[in-house]
Amino acid sequence: MCKKQSKSISWICFWWRAIWYPEYSPKVRRISGSLSAFEKVLDRKDRQETGMLKPWVINAKELIEKSRAELKMGKLDEAWKCFHEAKRLEIYDCSTSELIVHARILREESVKLKEWRRKAVLSLVGNEDSSFGTCLTSEQVYRAMLIRDEHYSNQYHKNNLIRGQLRLLLLLLIVFLMFVFIYFHRNFPFRSTLIREDSLSHCSCIWGVLWFGLLGATSSAVLYVRKSYKGTRIPEIVSNVYITLSRIVIGAAFAVMIYILLKTNLAAELKIFSFEISQPFDYFALAFSSGFTERFALSAIQKIADKE
Repeated sequence: MCKKQSKSISWICFWWRAIWYPEYSPKVRRISGSLSAFEKVLDRKDRQETGMLKPWVINAKELIEKSRAELKMGKLDEAWKCFHEAKRLEIYDCSTSELIVHARILREESVKLKEWRRKAVLSLVGNEDSSFGTCLTSEQVYRAMLIRDEHYSNQYHKNNLIRGQLRLLLLLLIVFLMFVFIYFHRNFPFRSTLIREDSLSHCSCIWGVLWFGLLGATSSAVLYVRKSYKGTRIPEIVSNVYITLSRIVIGAAFAVMIYILLKTNLAAELKIFSFEISQPFDYFALAFSSGFTERFALSAIQKIADKE
């Protein structure tokens, strides 16, 4: 029992340090370990040299120092880029046989890349060892590794963007859920009987419609962000905070518009909806649907436009 308690306490301490002290986070520890391991490789290269150091070793050490400086400032993306560049410089010290091994690795790894990047990598390192043979140069392997690392860097950048978007949307979702809970607590007693349509004033009902419209629009935005990053080539457009917030505002506006439309004679005359409204919860369900999908409100507007 004591061992289980001590293990639980150690895990709590680990996550506590990771939250309040960024240097203990798994991301920082991962790159910090990679930098320390590669420094050992550079030290071994130093001992192998009898005279002046090769230029690539000097440049690699400068990049390692730059990476550590960026890491202290919390710039993980910049730190990884400096580390990868230092790793690529090691190619200029490889023999022909070592270059062929790197080329084989790049060919196998190219299946993870997009089509144009895969073609570019294979044009540099060939489809098989006999493509270049002894003519394979360090510059070719270096450029192929650069294309591969750019792909992974872009994927990491997209992950950071989507993480920031989801963090904002989940915070808004929690806030709107709290407002919905407060709204229900103030306007509806906890009882099993149905609430009549005239039990709330128009002002109170509009507030409820607004909160449910915001809740539906935010839920829709969460799903939209998760899907939109897969097909876009420019993630900054999707991650724009104004575009995200505009979807939420428009969804809430549609929810209020549907409520006002149902209060007019147009809904009955044009038969926009095939069901009847009997209680405020019906308005709230419609408000959530209007905020969640734009097509729901747009179809109602289209029916009015077609009638005119």
